[in-house]
Amino acid sequence: MRKGTPLPTWKNADYNANTNRPVPPSLTRRENASKINPSATAFPYVYCAMQETYATPDVSAYTGYGIAVYQCQGERMDLLAMIPDISTKQGFIAGLVDLLNEFEVEYAHLFDVIEDYLYLYL
Repeated sequence: MRKGTPLPTWKNADYNANTNRPVPPSLTRRENASKINPSATAFPYVYCAMQETYATPDVSAYTGYGIAVYQCQGERMDLLAMIPDISTKQGFIAGLVDLLNEFEVEYAHLFDVIEDYLYLYL
């Protein structure tokens, strides 16, 4: 971010009822999706937390947490993407995954939501 660029604020942000933490503005509910598109009743993505162990010559082994994205097609779930090593905090990723599933975030917006979430909580 360039010097002098104002940081975004979330003064009027919604709050997650479970964590009482602000929800990034990039998350919006899809409550009226079925009114707009009748076939949009089932959400096509499922987000899951993933855990991996990483090791480099410079750093000792550590556990990193990321997100796996599955695309649902009828009874089938296909792995669409894996975003590894977002954080070393399991609770951080668990909260993010809960929000992604609760707000039914489209895959196209996933990286914006992750960026907002990182900004808010790290």
